[in-house]
Amino acid sequence: MDWTIRPHDGVGPIRFGMTRQEVRDAIGSPPAAFAKRSRSTSLTDDFREHGVHVHYDDADHCVAVEMASPATPMLQGRALLGEPFCVVRDWLLGLDPAIETDADGLTSKLMGSGIYAPAVDKDENTPVEAVIAFAPGHG
Repeated sequence: MDWTIRPHDGVGPIRFGMTRQEVRDAIGSPPAAFAKRSRSTSLTDDFREHGVHVHYDDADHCVAVEMASPATPMLQGRALLGEPFCVVRDWLLGLDPAIETDADGLTSKLMGSGIYAPAVDKDENTPVEAVIAFAPGHG
């Protein structure tokens, strides 16, 4: 399945703002729903066979899509998973000089995306393990 990120609009067949049922219909396979955090008020859909988690707001509308293997998230024609964090960071800096980095990755509010690379503070070459795309105001 195509997991191209369209900043602030959606990912692949998913558009931000779709209802939970619309997302499930667009992906076409049943998810397992779970609480991502102990205080979550809305369950996250886990489409395990695709490597995709879909996050919803309290009104059950999609606000973010998180992708890991076997998904192949693409941003502006570039695959992100498995690439060294420093390479992806430097590329994203060319698109958004205001990216925010932390010990586990980065967030680009301009591109509506975040990169997860655990322990990047210890090794900049840590491979990107997950990518999240989010609706405006949810990053």
